[in-house]
Amino acid sequence: PIFATGYMLQETLRGLGAVIWATLTQYLVQPGFLLAFIVLLFFLNPLPVVRSQLLSLAFFISVLLTFALITWRLLVQTRGHSRSTADKKLWIDLRHYSWPLLLISILQSTFLLADTLILALFRPPQEVAYYGSAAKLASFVGLPLVAISAVLPPLFVQFYERRDIRELERVACTTARWNYYLS
Repeated sequence: PIFATGYMLQETLRGLGAVIWATLTQYLVQPGFLLAFIVLLFFLNPLPVVRSQLLSLAFFISVLLTFALITWRLLVQTRGHSRSTADKKLWIDLRHYSWPLLLISILQSTFLLADTLILALFRPPQEVAYYGSAAKLASFVGLPLVAISAVLPPLFVQFYERRDIRELERVACTTARWNYYLS
């Protein structure tokens, strides 16, 4: 329920124009919280029996903190809105458009978690906890690609409309190089 509600709030933020906040919380804040907890566990160096339980707890706390941040940002985003008929229609339209995005996000998350769930059927919980943490941290590799791919389409369209093919080619080559280096 926390994941589903969190995704719905993220998609609502996107619909209200806070795309950067929604993307940051999804791809930077939650993995960042998890990384901070893992570093803290590394320095505390608990017993191996307790370590896997603490890793699971760290993941859950990172989800809760991200959920709290999204909720706070949504409240800030909607603070100045009045409750006129137009606003009520806006919320109904927003809810109407957010549901498909929510379902896609839930399916994508399920797909991304499937490897951990399958691993849990065959391996001890400690190995699954380490694998899950490593998999979440590995998601940082894709962050530059997501950021760059959010900026490029409008630039490509702008160069194409101006028939500036040389500049379009230069930007495409440069960003392909930067994608490679950042990854």
